[in-house]
Amino acid sequence: MHDQHDLSLILDSRVPLVIVETHDEDRFLNFLTGVITASATCEYRPLFRWTITDGLQRLDIEMEP
Repeated sequence: MHDQHDLSLILDSRVPLVIVETHDEDRFLNFLTGVITASATCEYRPLFRWTITDGLQRLDIEMEP
């Protein structure tokens, strides 16, 4: 899948912030989680989401709002 490879390259290049605008948020979050977990790097990557209604949320671990 080219999209998964391309996003993995962007994340591996240590870009500090990646912004994605989509109409299918659940599908993209599942895709992103798959890219993060399938990554070949041993380095841990936290996963966050920001929305205008909820603010910044951590997605890789359960945390209180």
